[in-house]
Amino acid sequence: MIPAPLLGGDAIVMTVTNGSARPATLVVAAPGDVRKIVGTADPSIVPSGSTLTVRFVVPSTNDWAIWANGGELMGPFDLKGRRGKVPMGIDIGADGTPGWWCQENCP
Repeated sequence: MIPAPLLGGDAIVMTVTNGSARPATLVVAAPGDVRKIVGTADPSIVPSGSTLTVRFVVPSTNDWAIWANGGELMGPFDLKGRRGKVPMGIDIGADGTPGWWCQENCP
């Protein structure tokens, strides 16, 4: 079943690199609650040692966050309204800790 907010959702496309020894999981959920799924990540799992282009679909509202490996990573403020292919990406460190980078107009 597709969550209702996705009917009017927006796509954000960025590179995700997983430098850890375990697969990395990606989720679009409510800020502060990874259990409340409000969007999608495709693919939602990045294999160990891989770099993939991931398409996130987020609600048109500002009530969402991108989570990586169970940690809230970025949200609408960080993306500054960007949609489509963005000059940003997610890196998963060797220990599984997620971080993100930005190439231009960063917050």
